[in-house]
Amino acid sequence: MRLSVEEAFQRYGDRVFSAAFSICQTKEDADDAVQDTFLKYYTRNEDYIDETHLKA
Repeated sequence: MRLSVEEAFQRYGDRVFSAAFSICQTKEDADDAVQDTFLKYYTRNEDYIDETHLKA
């Protein structure tokens, strides 16, 4: 299973931001963490087993 970055961001962007914000405690740092997360997703050309694996 492989989603486009845009589709992955639409589905999981809010969850990733929430998790990042709970750790970073500032919007700016959380935004950077979200950007890093989706950049890593984009650069790793990996297929995921299913949606549960992709969410993790």
